[in-house]
Amino acid sequence: MYAIDQADETNIHYLRPYLNDPVSPFLTKAFATAANGAQAVSWAGMSLESDQENNLIFGTDTLSRKIGAYRISDSGSTTVWKKDQTTTE
Repeated sequence: MYAIDQADETNIHYLRPYLNDPVSPFLTKAFATAANGAQAVSWAGMSLESDQENNLIFGTDTLSRKIGAYRISDSGSTTVWKKDQTTTE
């Protein structure tokens, strides 16, 4: 995930909140040969939503099956919380 300051395009914040999260054995097998034979590393920032009142962004990742909340500030991007996502949609 990345954010670019609209007032200063050189102010860019990066965050990979699911990078080291475990992937289920079923999905590990299914995606074992992604990216030229390397194990797939997921970040599919689908349906990102913002809560401007609390300065939060919410997102989900399908490979790690996680949902989370993130905060972007002048000092960078941080993960506020992450939880397992258990729906089948």
